[in-house]
Amino acid sequence: MKKLTILFFSVLSSIIIYGQKIQNILYENWSSSLWVNSMKQIYTYDGNGYTTNILSQSWNASQSSWQNDNQINYTNNSNGLVQQHVSQSWNNTLGSWENSQRGTYTYNSSNKTQTITFEIWSSGLWVNSMKQIYTYDVNGYTTKMLTQIWNASSSTWQNNNQINYTNNSNGLVQQHVSQSWNNTLGSWENSQRGTYTYNSFNKTQTIIIEIWSSGSWVNLMKQNFSYDANEYLINTLIQTWNASSSTWQNNNQVNYTNNSNGLVQQYVSQSWDNISSSWGNSQRATYTYTSSSGIQVYEGFEFSLYPNPANNFLKVEFLQVDETQISIINLEGQKLLSQNQLGNEFNISVKDLPQGTYLILINRNGIIKTRPFIKY
Repeated sequence: MKKLTILFFSVLSSIIIYGQKIQNILYENWSSSLWVNSMKQIYTYDGNGYTTNILSQSWNASQSSWQNDNQINYTNNSNGLVQQHVSQSWNNTLGSWENSQRGTYTYNSSNKTQTITFEIWSSGLWVNSMKQIYTYDVNGYTTKMLTQIWNASSSTWQNNNQINYTNNSNGLVQQHVSQSWNNTLGSWENSQRGTYTYNSFNKTQTIIIEIWSSGSWVNLMKQNFSYDANEYLINTLIQTWNASSSTWQNNNQVNYTNNSNGLVQQYVSQSWDNISSSWGNSQRATYTYTSSSGIQVYEGFEFSLYPNPANNFLKVEFLQVDETQISIINLEGQKLLSQNQLGNEFNISVKDLPQGTYLILINRNGIIKTRPFIKY
């Protein structure tokens, strides 16, 4: 079966940080009723306050020390927009950094992202991997993100996935529809749909995710967002659809603690235990900030998932190294797998799963994204 890469891009709101910038983020995992160090990210900025480096270090328990793992170096233009980023991995044997991935950005006249071309480092050269192309309407609202992958044998970009957005008059996404390219038919096929609701302050209230199955949209997952009196996000609740009982069931939640500026000081991820009907801790992240002026935007993450359909394994790839919680859920809302990983690519064994449709749930930095996949 030909490898099919499917990219899911979340349109969750970014966390916008006024007056302060992230200095570091400490990640801990819940183990034996204790929080245990896992990973640390350290942010570096230039004189203009533009991000120039994010260093990721993992905790070595045997040595009780932080060790280099990955870094991303950013080159910015005069507007503070990223022109290029280069990801590098630390080689413990050589004690040096090695190139891994590169992203090159172009923008339109309104400083909106036009294209991002991704390359991987292979045999001492940068090799094309993936390209994202963004389309906007006359108001500058995103209407489409097209993902193409590089075909080395024909030296051409080939369609892979697209997401079409419908926006309201405020530029907020009302619905997105993900579609995959069928090479045999030469046409787009529906894959996933997300429908959004907002509160009176234009904050995201719910996102209902459906998958395309047998010619119709079928409920899969719902995200519920809660805010405090200042409209700061305090909870994201993930529920999955139980088809047999036609009800939404708890699956995962993230609780946020914010400072007086609405910046996240800490979040705690928890998983729902159906047997005890209670929440269990999973991951914790603690943020510290600088006192520099300006605006820093934390944009979340993107990931690719292949092959899909899968038989023996799923490969999940990210643009950046980070602490990641991965869960697999069936359409009855039962959690079949849950694991924490550190890195930017993981292989997940699915060979023991029965044939059918499943949901993979990714939690990074308290932002949760999902993608359906088929086991054949």
